[in-house]
Amino acid sequence: MMFLQFFIAGAFTPVLSLYLKDFLHFSGVQTGMILSVTAAGAIIAPMVTSLVADRFIKAEHLLGVLQIAGGALLWAFALQTEFMPVSLLYLCYTLINVPTFALTNAIVFHHSPEARHAFGAIRVWGTIGWIAVAWLFSWFWLHGGTGHLPDALKLAAVASFILGFYALSLPASAGMRGGPSGFLPIESLRVLKNPAIVRLCVFMLAISFFYRFYFFGTAPFLRAIGFSDSAIMPVMSLGQVPEIFAMTILGWLLLRHGSKKIILLGLLLDIFRYATAAAGTPHWLVIAGLTVHGLSYTFIYTTAAIYLDRFCDASSRTGAHQLFSMITSGIGSFAGNIFCGNVMDACAVNGAPVNYHVFWLVPAAGLIVLFFACKFFLKNPAAAGKK
Repeated sequence: MMFLQFFIAGAFTPVLSLYLKDFLHFSGVQTGMILSVTAAGAIIAPMVTSLVADRFIKAEHLLGVLQIAGGALLWAFALQTEFMPVSLLYLCYTLINVPTFALTNAIVFHHSPEARHAFGAIRVWGTIGWIAVAWLFSWFWLHGGTGHLPDALKLAAVASFILGFYALSLPASAGMRGGPSGFLPIESLRVLKNPAIVRLCVFMLAISFFYRFYFFGTAPFLRAIGFSDSAIMPVMSLGQVPEIFAMTILGWLLLRHGSKKIILLGLLLDIFRYATAAAGTPHWLVIAGLTVHGLSYTFIYTTAAIYLDRFCDASSRTGAHQLFSMITSGIGSFAGNIFCGNVMDACAVNGAPVNYHVFWLVPAAGLIVLFFACKFFLKNPAAAGKK
């Protein structure tokens, strides 16, 4: 399940900005507007899924329905070339797709009593899926150039269909209740009212804001400094290789050092990644920066999911993960994508090439501020009253 979930995202997410800018020839602002609808979906959709998942329909069946519908939308998206149809179809897809990540996490926690300690070892299969599609797709398709980029969307659609039917076959999770118990997910809302989770949400929202620079700018940046289209996805996937190692030892790291130190380490790695991109040369230094992407993702986002789950039980888990996704990835990513588009256009005045030195310094500076804010105000779950 994790393999297919991230295989789908890995098939097109790394090259989506390149596809929009260089294949469909949209401007930086237009690209930012389209990419920002991912976050709009992350704001709207989890509000709905938190109301119905494990209350009106079990999480496994909901995941299956969403993935099948998402596959159909992705295929239609690949056939469009005009700004408005592309924008509307991608908005519809994100409304369908964004909740699937939190649903997948919740299903894992439901089915594995020891998932809080072993989650990294389970989640690592998502990393393997991301790497596999990046290399296979680039090797078999992208040697032909940018004209083959729509095939990435079609490949993701096929994988989405497969995951959808697989999810429908899964047994009911322990978190499923026989029917609705009130309209609002009160148990999940209680989790998010905890002061420790409020602080976590604030920091993750801000981190997501600056994290969008990586997805927005990396593919066109690599092309601008001389990498071929067929090399972009494999080079970006190098960041997932150390992620395999990080996921397998994450449980041990959390027991030994605590969530706060691991999140701070992830922020330092992110700052290093943006600083090397701002330097721009030599290529080995840029690649070195890209290789820490998976480490930072593991140490920040996976740690945050485990942190949140320490405050959940079976009745609150699915809704809490959905609402957490809405607050952090939704709002933060929406604002981040819009901001990225404007920064990129501002770095390419009067049709000049984008000044990526300035472009990458913006998120680097923002994350330095966030590092010190987290250092002084974020607490470990044990200090907040949860073991």
